[in-house]
Amino acid sequence: MLSLLCLILAHQPDPLELACDTVDQIRALHGLPAIVRDLSLDSAAQGQADYMAANKLVSHTQDPKLPKATKAKLEDRVKDAGYDGPTWELLGYSSSSVVDSVVAIFASPYHRTAFLTPGEVRAGVGVRSNYVCLLFGEGPKNQIILSPPDRAAAIPVNWLGGSGFEPAKGPYGYPVVARLGAPEEMLDSATITLARQSQPIDIIIQRGSDSGMLKGCLVAVPRAPLKKNSTYNASLSIRLKSGQSRTIDWSFSTEH
Repeated sequence: MLSLLCLILAHQPDPLELACDTVDQIRALHGLPAIVRDLSLDSAAQGQADYMAANKLVSHTQDPKLPKATKAKLEDRVKDAGYDGPTWELLGYSSSSVVDSVVAIFASPYHRTAFLTPGEVRAGVGVRSNYVCLLFGEGPKNQIILSPPDRAAAIPVNWLGGSGFEPAKGPYGYPVVARLGAPEEMLDSATITLARQSQPIDIIIQRGSDSGMLKGCLVAVPRAPLKKNSTYNASLSIRLKSGQSRTIDWSFSTEH
């Protein structure tokens, strides 16, 4: 009986590997390579996950009076871990599973832009009791990436909002996110349109500024949940200050 229990426990999936695999699968769906695990970012991410789990909270800052606290600010925690460079911190928790925690993080357009970082981006992953911390380094900016990707299926129909999105109260339709493939200072204009059966969908557009997670990105959030079992046609138009322009059309379908 004891040997059988040991065998079962040995085949239990490791939560950390589940989180990493989920991140890599999401990136693969968008034609991106797997993350490159960085030991320093892993260490900082695990420390933040431990802090959140110990105190049952999700926060980008640490209170030095609470258990497992190290440094209050992200930049100090990352520097102490030995990483020198720009870093995005994504946090989440789901009571159901680590996979659901990662998927919930990805649903937010502000977080999704980090998932869509082009190239072999360095990253760190920390997990404790379904509390997840993902740390992404910076990648190249010369690749246009669309999410949901072209011909993607079973896309969720709604998003509850939050994560700094204004107006905060949902539900909304599932966000469409585009990395624009050029530094913000080179962009003149960019827009996304969305339609179902040739009928335009009312959307909220947010464009990245000189800083923040939306830098060089465009977000389109439908004002109402999408329809199930439907195909949506999207179009991205970009114009650079140099006068060059590009339009990309693609489609995706929603869950049944």
